[in-house]
Amino acid sequence: MTSPISALRLAAVALALLAQSSMTPAVAQTAQPAKKAPVKKGVPAPTTPAQRAALQAADEQQLAAAELVYYGKYVCDEKIEIFVEKDPRSAGYVDVRHKKDVWVMKPVASATGAVRLEDIDKNVLLVQIPYKSMLLNVRSGQRIVDSCQHDSQIATEKADKAAAAK
Repeated sequence: MTSPISALRLAAVALALLAQSSMTPAVAQTAQPAKKAPVKKGVPAPTTPAQRAALQAADEQQLAAAELVYYGKYVCDEKIEIFVEKDPRSAGYVDVRHKKDVWVMKPVASATGAVRLEDIDKNVLLVQIPYKSMLLNVRSGQRIVDSCQHDSQIATEKADKAAAAK
């Protein structure tokens, strides 16, 4: 024998199934939400043309930091590549390309010898240290790509290991 509460639950489920099955196919199809465009997770939006046009002129410190940047191709974990190039429109700024996204970044030298490339929109950061670089999503605190190495960083690491082995 079933309890009155169990019988009520069973009746509610039966009514819901009955109501659902009596819907016409046309009604069921229009009730579905429209598909949204896929959203990239973990990768902030690239620099827009309007942001690029509003860049401030680089000061002496920024121009000096831009001279410390390793320009060219970096090979990262999982054979992902990023490219660091001088911004052809604005002296002292750097374009960082990852897949189809390009961020305009401001170089900043630190007292430790690391070079920070800071996205002008404060969303992305490329940190360049002697043996590797990493591209970070500043807002989420997640790494977009890690263990990126420019040819100069590979050469420095090999030279330091050879010197230490002597």
